[in-house]
Amino acid sequence: MRGFGIARDYIKAVEWYRRAADQGNALGQHGLGLCYKNGQGVRRDMLQAYGWFQLASDQGDEEAKEKAAALVALISPSELETAQRLYRELKDRNPAKQ
Repeated sequence: MRGFGIARDYIKAVEWYRRAADQGNALGQHGLGLCYKNGQGVRRDMLQAYGWFQLASDQGDEEAKEKAAALVALISPSELETAQRLYRELKDRNPAKQ
């Protein structure tokens, strides 16, 4: 049966994940990576997904580490280079949560 619970609002989810991610929260970074990977609330972007998963991975999120590694197999070498550059830019802008 449908109609129970609340409707999914991926655009709002992205907003909240981004707020958390921008404060260095690994769960927010992981969640934002999932949104980009699946195209939920944002345009699907594997390079952005890789960057956010890598940030979460830096903080010990093993699942994000696995997801980032899986994305490497799906993108070309030139895209990987771009994704790694994007990751470095995100890292410079997003402090790790202490």
